[in-house]
Amino acid sequence: MDSQYSRVGSHRFSSGIKKGSKEIRPDPPRDAPDSYNPNGGYQGWTNWDTWNTKLILDNDEQLYKQQLAWKKNWEEKKKRGDFDENMARYAVLKYLVPLARKQDPEIDPSKVNTAEIVKSILDEEMG
Repeated sequence: MDSQYSRVGSHRFSSGIKKGSKEIRPDPPRDAPDSYNPNGGYQGWTNWDTWNTKLILDNDEQLYKQQLAWKKNWEEKKKRGDFDENMARYAVLKYLVPLARKQDPEIDPSKVNTAEIVKSILDEEMG
Protein backbone atom coordinates (compact mmCIF):
# COMPACT_ATOMS: atom_id res chain seq x y z
CA MET A 1 0.00 0.00 0.00
CA ASP A 2 1.23 3.45 -0.96
CA SER A 3 0.46 6.57 0.94
CA GLN A 4 0.98 10.25 0.16
CA TYR A 5 1.46 12.75 2.96
CA SER A 6 0.79 16.47 3.01
CA ARG A 7 0.68 19.20 5.60
CA VAL A 8 -2.26 21.28 6.77
CA GLY A 9 -1.23 23.70 9.48
CA SER A 10 1.05 21.81 11.81
CA HIS A 11 -0.57 18.46 10.99
CA ARG A 12 0.81 15.80 8.69
CA PHE A 13 -1.83 13.51 7.30
CA SER A 14 -2.28 10.92 4.62
CA SER A 15 -4.07 12.11 1.51
CA GLY A 16 -5.28 8.58 0.92
CA ILE A 17 -4.28 4.96 0.72
CA LYS A 18 -5.03 2.89 -2.35
CA LYS A 19 -6.47 -0.52 -1.56
CA GLY A 20 -7.58 -2.21 -4.73
CA SER A 21 -9.74 0.26 -6.62
CA LYS A 22 -10.88 2.07 -3.46
CA GLU A 23 -9.10 4.99 -1.87
CA ILE A 24 -9.32 5.12 1.91
CA ARG A 25 -9.13 8.65 3.31
CA PRO A 26 -8.50 9.48 6.95
CA ASP A 27 -10.44 12.17 8.78
CA PRO A 28 -8.93 15.61 8.18
CA PRO A 29 -7.39 17.46 11.11
CA ARG A 30 -9.83 19.93 12.67
CA ASP A 31 -7.96 22.92 11.21
CA ALA A 32 -7.98 21.52 7.68
CA PRO A 33 -9.19 24.12 5.19
CA ASP A 34 -12.73 23.79 3.84
CA SER A 35 -11.24 22.89 0.47
CA TYR A 36 -10.36 19.48 1.97
CA ASN A 37 -14.11 18.81 2.02
CA PRO A 38 -15.65 20.57 -1.00
CA ASN A 39 -19.03 20.70 0.75
CA GLY A 40 -17.55 22.30 3.85
CA GLY A 41 -18.42 20.95 7.25
CA TYR A 42 -17.08 17.94 9.12
CA GLN A 43 -18.44 14.39 9.18
CA GLY A 44 -21.83 15.63 7.96
CA TRP A 45 -22.01 18.40 10.56
CA THR A 46 -21.49 22.15 10.15
CA ASN A 47 -17.96 21.97 11.55
CA TRP A 48 -15.65 20.04 13.84
CA ASP A 49 -16.83 21.86 16.98
CA THR A 50 -20.48 20.93 16.37
CA TRP A 51 -19.61 17.34 15.42
CA ASN A 52 -17.35 16.82 18.44
CA THR A 53 -19.84 18.39 20.85
CA LYS A 54 -22.61 16.06 19.67
CA LEU A 55 -20.24 13.08 19.67
CA ILE A 56 -19.40 13.72 23.32
CA LEU A 57 -23.06 14.33 24.24
CA ASP A 58 -24.07 11.03 22.65
CA ASN A 59 -21.24 8.97 24.15
CA ASP A 60 -21.40 10.12 27.77
CA GLU A 61 -24.20 8.35 29.63
CA GLN A 62 -25.16 11.31 31.84
CA LEU A 63 -25.12 13.75 28.92
CA TYR A 64 -27.15 11.33 26.82
CA LYS A 65 -29.74 11.07 29.60
CA GLN A 66 -29.83 14.87 29.79
CA GLN A 67 -30.61 14.97 26.06
CA LEU A 68 -33.41 12.43 26.56
CA ALA A 69 -34.96 14.59 29.28
CA TRP A 70 -34.68 17.73 27.16
CA LYS A 71 -36.13 15.96 24.11
CA LYS A 72 -39.15 14.86 26.16
CA ASN A 73 -39.60 18.38 27.54
CA TRP A 74 -39.24 20.01 24.11
CA GLU A 75 -41.72 17.56 22.54
CA GLU A 76 -44.27 18.31 25.28
CA LYS A 77 -43.79 22.03 24.65
CA LYS A 78 -44.25 21.48 20.90
CA LYS A 79 -47.58 19.72 21.57
CA ARG A 80 -48.73 22.67 23.70
CA GLY A 81 -47.47 25.12 21.07
CA ASP A 82 -45.01 26.88 23.34
CA PHE A 83 -41.70 25.42 22.14
CA ASP A 84 -39.14 28.18 21.56
CA GLU A 85 -36.20 27.04 19.44
CA ASN A 86 -34.12 30.05 20.53
CA MET A 87 -34.53 29.03 24.17
CA ALA A 88 -33.59 25.46 23.29
CA ARG A 89 -30.49 26.70 21.45
CA TYR A 90 -29.60 28.87 24.46
CA ALA A 91 -29.97 25.87 26.78
CA VAL A 92 -27.63 23.82 24.59
CA LEU A 93 -25.06 26.63 24.53
CA LYS A 94 -25.37 27.45 28.24
CA TYR A 95 -25.49 23.90 29.65
CA LEU A 96 -24.56 21.13 27.23
CA VAL A 97 -21.66 22.75 25.38
CA PRO A 98 -19.75 23.55 28.62
CA LEU A 99 -20.23 19.95 29.77
CA ALA A 100 -18.83 18.70 26.46
CA ARG A 101 -15.92 21.16 26.79
CA LYS A 102 -15.01 19.57 30.13
CA GLN A 103 -14.13 16.46 28.12
CA ASP A 104 -12.53 18.38 25.24
CA PRO A 105 -11.47 21.98 25.94
CA GLU A 106 -10.58 22.40 22.24
CA ILE A 107 -14.28 22.89 21.44
CA ASP A 108 -14.94 26.54 20.56
CA PRO A 109 -18.46 27.38 21.82
CA SER A 110 -18.75 30.25 19.33
CA LYS A 111 -18.44 27.74 16.47
CA VAL A 112 -20.96 25.18 17.75
CA ASN A 113 -24.12 25.20 15.64
CA THR A 114 -26.68 24.93 18.44
CA ALA A 115 -29.62 24.85 15.99
CA GLU A 116 -28.13 21.73 14.42
CA ILE A 117 -27.73 20.09 17.83
CA VAL A 118 -31.32 20.97 18.84
CA LYS A 119 -32.62 19.53 15.56
CA SER A 120 -30.52 16.40 16.04
CA ILE A 121 -31.85 15.87 19.56
CA LEU A 122 -35.44 16.29 18.38
CA ASP A 123 -35.00 14.12 15.26
CA GLU A 124 -33.13 11.22 16.83
CA GLU A 125 -34.77 8.05 17.98
CA MET A 126 -33.37 8.13 21.47
CA GLY A 127 -33.90 5.77 24.31
